[in-house]
Amino acid sequence: MFLERKKAIIRVLIELLIAFSLSFIISLLSSDSISPIFGSFHGDTFSQDGVLFIYEAKAILAGKRPYLDVYDHKGLYHLGIDMLGLLINESYGIFILEVVFGGISLFLLLETLEKMELSWLEKAVAVGFLATLRLLIGGGNTIGIWLLPFATAYLYFYVRALKEEKEGYLYAGSIFIGVEMALALNSRPLDAIYAYGGMIWLFVTSIKEHKMKLFWINVIIAFLFFLLTSDIFAIIAISGGYFPEMFKATILENFIYIGRVKDFPLDQVFFRIGSALLIALAFLFERLEKKWDAASSFKNFLFIVALSVFVPWVFLGRYLSYILCGLSFASLWIVFFIHSIPKEKPALITKVSLGSLFLLGIILLGSLTPTLYYTTGVWGFEYSTNAQDEKALLETIPQEDRDGEKVFAIDCSCSVYLALDVVSEERFYANQSWWALDNEEVIPEVITFIETKEPKWLIISKEEASKKNFEEALSHYELASDKAARFDIYRHKGN
Repeated sequence: MFLERKKAIIRVLIELLIAFSLSFIISLLSSDSISPIFGSFHGDTFSQDGVLFIYEAKAILAGKRPYLDVYDHKGLYHLGIDMLGLLINESYGIFILEVVFGGISLFLLLETLEKMELSWLEKAVAVGFLATLRLLIGGGNTIGIWLLPFATAYLYFYVRALKEEKEGYLYAGSIFIGVEMALALNSRPLDAIYAYGGMIWLFVTSIKEHKMKLFWINVIIAFLFFLLTSDIFAIIAISGGYFPEMFKATILENFIYIGRVKDFPLDQVFFRIGSALLIALAFLFERLEKKWDAASSFKNFLFIVALSVFVPWVFLGRYLSYILCGLSFASLWIVFFIHSIPKEKPALITKVSLGSLFLLGIILLGSLTPTLYYTTGVWGFEYSTNAQDEKALLETIPQEDRDGEKVFAIDCSCSVYLALDVVSEERFYANQSWWALDNEEVIPEVITFIETKEPKWLIISKEEASKKNFEEALSHYELASDKAARFDIYRHKGN
């Protein structure tokens, strides 16, 4: 008994060491908006969301009100995390929190794999798959990483309930389903998809096993914790006087955005095709081996959860960052896929193995994306562009003019505000042309702000669409600098 407990403690300590060390390495190499190795200015696409959230958190800490003074069509949860990070340490606090959240997620995944009684090699495949996808996604400080521990916790408890046949673990898992759905609703509603898969499986299983009472108990538990968690944000928004604005932005405008976006970059098209093929092949293998057993709750769980996760990946998620919250599910599915490969069909096994190695090579190459992006200039950008933009900004706008009333940016990364240590006086402070596609108030309000407040400096994207949308307001300004790669700097003619 003592030796078994000692072995379990040693195993847990090893898993913790692996999880947090790997999380640190991943965040250091790929989380370019917050990693210490990528410099202080992040004006590129990879970092855009992470920098935006940092700016919003900084603005709220400076006294601005969400939605009324600082607009976004996402919720409050991730901003609360960023605010906490800034309070811990303005330079590295958010990075530290990301390492912690990533480490907890990886540890829970390792514990889930342990309950599945998998070998260390199989664990390595699952964790390695999650790690390479996180490296591929890059960016850092994205919403998915702050939700991943809750999604992985529900997965852990449901798997443990299946392996140990104890309903109490289902209840614990349902608590995390409710919490994850509420946090997703108060960040990016689309991420709630990773919780509903467990409920779909439980519903199907309860019908088959005539245990509908068990299903409804878990639904009630999940719903109660969903309400309790959501109430926290509702109370904050009501007391702050911005609940209607929050509801409109996070629910109505968010779903308009999801329905509007139809195009997908080519690399993500391949990712979606690959995801769909994995599901189809695993199901085919099960049929060939005649392994598909309706009584096999564990296989049914993996299959139904995989479908509920991969289908939205294929049809809804435009950006790879949208899949981050589902990485633990994908890791389990990869293990299930490997186990489903027929062992008695050598020719098929050879083809699948070669195909898998090819796909693995693509994933590993993809994991180098941030490094290649910043160092070699692949896809038209390298780190020197950030340095060029920062230099143009700091050389053109003097220290005495770095004020929220004197500086305003149009369709630029929020890095321009962070570099100047400025909080804008206008709630639509960035992404104006993009936000205007879902909110008709944006462009008229920004034009009114420019014409009435007359900020001394305008920093505007070099995109023609940006200058066209704000052509009238720009007529009162003259070009001060075009030395930046991504934006031009204008000065008011009367100042």
